[in-house]
Amino acid sequence: MDKKTRIFGVVLSLGFMLLSFNHCVVKQKTASKANTGTSESTSTANAPENNLPDPIIDITPPPDSVATPSPSEPAPPPEVIRAQQIDVGVKNFEQINATMSVVTGVDAGTNAIRRTFSDIEVQLPSGNNVKSFLAANQVAITKLAAEYCDQLVNNSTLRSRIWPSFNFGGTPSTVLANNVQKSQVINDTLDAFWGVNVGSSRITSQAEMRSLIDALMAGEPNDGNTTRTTMKGICTAALASAQVTLM
Repeated sequence: MDKKTRIFGVVLSLGFMLLSFNHCVVKQKTASKANTGTSESTSTANAPENNLPDPIIDITPPPDSVATPSPSEPAPPPEVIRAQQIDVGVKNFEQINATMSVVTGVDAGTNAIRRTFSDIEVQLPSGNNVKSFLAANQVAITKLAAEYCDQLVNNSTLRSRIWPSFNFGGTPSTVLANNVQKSQVINDTLDAFWGVNVGSSRITSQAEMRSLIDALMAGEPNDGNTTRTTMKGICTAALASAQVTLM
């Protein structure tokens, strides 16, 4: 198994883990809204009936005062439909490509990026409805993120903007030897792609990405190539995450 395939497999597993966390949040929001609407309907249905006969009151308006409904004013949708609406969306294929280009600094017109985007464009989300998001969409997003990160890490000028103090030519045993060094590169990555101190699941994500670093270095030569390969994996995991692709 080559290094690029290994990175993709490990990062994709992490991506699905982070994605499932965000979907749980969305489902909880939706369920909470739906339950609120159901409770209101139940309380209305269980109201006690008045067994006394209602007095007969003639409230028939004069013929001239009867209002005619305007055909241009449609009836409002039922409450149950409004209760199922959610306030989270997912970027479509063009928005995802543009976002990855902006946060990495890699030109979307680069030949390798254009080829990858053209190959997977139909697999990327076509709209912004998060409820229609599929596993195939996440696979395509991860492939595109991997190409952007490959271009980023291989460009000394671009990568220095995100990881200014990291030595890409150093060996893993010197530049990624302990949790302090690992946390530094992880925080630099998340700050660049997610925003400084942004992300409700940031602590959990940091722990998962430290494990990802260990997995990518395990059994690999202690050289600069392994260092760069590992950084591409960290970059791909953060760039393909829901914090980047959700609106």
